[in-house]
Amino acid sequence: TVSGRSGFCLWITRFGCGWGRLGWGMAERMFLPEGLAAMPPGPGLAAVLAGLDRRRLNGHDLVVVLAAQARQVAHEQARLLADVFEVSRCGPGGPDAPVLREAPSSGLCEFVAAEVSAALLVTRNGACDQLALACGLADLPAVHAALDRGEIDLARARVLVDGLSVLSLEQAQPVADAA
Repeated sequence: TVSGRSGFCLWITRFGCGWGRLGWGMAERMFLPEGLAAMPPGPGLAAVLAGLDRRRLNGHDLVVVLAAQARQVAHEQARLLADVFEVSRCGPGGPDAPVLREAPSSGLCEFVAAEVSAALLVTRNGACDQLALACGLADLPAVHAALDRGEIDLARARVLVDGLSVLSLEQAQPVADAA
């Protein structure tokens, strides 16, 4: 066990390790707002989650919070990928450039990958992966909507986009709608 001035410590046992305060005291329990388990993701859920003190929740409530947080993360990832797609449709320009959109083109790919890489602090390959997923979700609005609602996670969205990419859009969309 290694302990610091703040009373926090790191302990290591044959079962794993942990970080926390010494002792096993009980905190006054906090109760979750009614309906949290079914609350849709968005600003309301984000506000509720931000106001929770996880140290005051029991294990059952923490699992409810975990599921709610996962819905919120999926929602934010859907929004982020929608933003990536919109960037892919913009030409180069500075702060005063007009608001123009065009179909994504291979000529812009180099520029867009650099912009996404810099904005998201990811490698160029990571930016290209984000771009491919964003474009795939734009082609499959049902999958994007499910991610936005928190009904699927990013991994499932990627599997659907990648798996359906071998089909034409006319074939893929009904499959995505049913998934």
